[in-house]
Amino acid sequence: PSGNVKRPLIFANYGRPQDFDALYAAGLSVSGKIVIVRYGQCFRGLKVMNAQALGARAVLIYSDPIDDGYSVGAVYPHGPWRPASGVQRGSVQFNSLCAGDPMRVDPRYAQKTQSSVQDICGYTFEDLIPSIPSLPLSYEDAQPLLEALAGTKSAKEIFGSDFKGGLNISYSVG
Repeated sequence: PSGNVKRPLIFANYGRPQDFDALYAAGLSVSGKIVIVRYGQCFRGLKVMNAQALGARAVLIYSDPIDDGYSVGAVYPHGPWRPASGVQRGSVQFNSLCAGDPMRVDPRYAQKTQSSVQDICGYTFEDLIPSIPSLPLSYEDAQPLLEALAGTKSAKEIFGSDFKGGLNISYSVG
């Protein structure tokens, strides 16, 4: 859905269940907040689904250069890696619940079975689409938001000593 959301920001690493568990263990909640996560480690739809289930109001997803930017090699146009202004985009549908177009069943199949998506998957359309807004960002646009979290608990403190980001900032969670 579209929308304007003005809430506190919190960084949730890759948006995996273990990342949200680590925030919770540190006494931090994403409920009522805008969650910023980086692409990678799991499907983007799962990142939004995980945040939504925990009460987040919106999700921002950016490509960290540690995964596919200047940290791994030359960026476009001098190489294959994502430039600072590059944005990855794609569906955040909850494909882990039911894959495919949640609005319709292939007409050839529906004619034979008289089935709806709910009949096939057991979920309604509303169950399969996020109820909170999400937006992909470039790391160029994500950096000032992440910098604004400075002074809060460090990402290494929350996500473990092996946490590593590619931006030239001190990653904090908010």
